[in-house]
Amino acid sequence: VLKENGNKELRLLKENISYQNQASRGENLPVYTVLRSNHSEKSDISSDVA
Repeated sequence: VLKENGNKELRLLKENISYQNQASRGENLPVYTVLRSNHSEKSDISSDVA
């Protein structure tokens, strides 16, 4: 069981590292900034209503 968990965590860690490497190259930044701007617009609207 420990070995399985260790392999699972190691795989997740590798996936996380590869994702961070992609992000550092800027491949995921456009999507992320779009999501952020949409989110901030929505929260501005909800605060205006409140």
